[in-house]
Amino acid sequence: MIQEVIEIGALLIIATIAIKIAISFDINKWLSRRDKRREEKARHLCPHATVDILYEDKFRVRSLMTSPPGTSVCICSRCGTQTHDINLAQRVVNSYSKNLKMLLDDENKFSKYVKKNFGI
Repeated sequence: MIQEVIEIGALLIIATIAIKIAISFDINKWLSRRDKRREEKARHLCPHATVDILYEDKFRVRSLMTSPPGTSVCICSRCGTQTHDINLAQRVVNSYSKNLKMLLDDENKFSKYVKKNFGI
């Protein structure tokens, strides 16, 4: 008898907690937070540079960071990252020019992530 009362009490407590969680969970807030996390990760994975093939064996590494006229903000044209570091574009081009394989690997990681999470 006492055992049954304890089991019923435990079930009531568990049911109350489950109902409270179900009521307080907002799926729209969860989806918006998930989307923000995905966008942030995509911005971090973006190499902010691309490779232009000029000839069969010649290539050029080009920065995707542009600065609108009259501002000191640089914006990546692919991912939308904004920075006030004007020298970032040159540093990105210099580092990737020295190691093209690293740029191609970073491009591959970025494109896989975007395809998987955004369906693009």
